[in-house]
Amino acid sequence: MRSAERRGSVVPPLLTLALGVGVLIVAADIRPGMLPNDPGPAFLPRVVGVALIGLSLWLMWDREPHEGLPRGAGLIRVVMTIVLTTLYLMTIEPIGFPAATALFLLCQMWLIGIRRFAVLATMPLLISAGTYALFRFALDVPLPATRIGGLLL
Repeated sequence: MRSAERRGSVVPPLLTLALGVGVLIVAADIRPGMLPNDPGPAFLPRVVGVALIGLSLWLMWDREPHEGLPRGAGLIRVVMTIVLTTLYLMTIEPIGFPAATALFLLCQMWLIGIRRFAVLATMPLLISAGTYALFRFALDVPLPATRIGGLLL
């Protein structure tokens, strides 16, 4: 294995390890739960931090030489995914979660090569509506709604 490949294959696990440690540091500052059996708001960040550290250790242990950054069409897909995600985050508030999510999923599915009309027409709508319903009604977490004409979705 060349020296550049060896360095390149250790960078992602080290970044993941740093992220996991950072999450645990931030979670340490979160106030504890109010009830004795309440895991508190820091529980999930701690779980994520420990999972990231475990993942990084596994990646360090199971290191294979990598091929480097994607080139050509692969690089364009990576850049477009970053652009689409940024646009998605910027449009959730103005156009609402359901519409922004459906548009993001439609574009992302097209980008990864899904071309069947039935899948492109139904899956983004079903996933968006299902996710919105889950958060809004089951979890009671308000999300920005989509307003089409006078209809609030």
